[in-house]
Amino acid sequence: NMILMLPAFQIILLKWVLIKEKMEEMDSHWQEVMDMAEKYGFICQAAKGTAILLTHKNQLEADGEEQYINRQRSLFGMEMDEYESDS
Repeated sequence: NMILMLPAFQIILLKWVLIKEKMEEMDSHWQEVMDMAEKYGFICQAAKGTAILLTHKNQLEADGEEQYINRQRSLFGMEMDEYESDS
């Protein structure tokens, strides 16, 4: 009975190894993704290897113009002055 279970266990183990390798390969791109999100100002919050990304439209709607412009300037070095209103 134990001999019959061994091949099934080996198949499950092999599948897990292949899944783990694929996960590691995909995760190896995380820093690349974060660098692009930072470059283009999509990061709303980030901590401990996680990030919340928002489109610029959603950031503006959620935070209002002043906070949106301040975040883009302070976190990402983007000067949004040409987009500021005359208020």
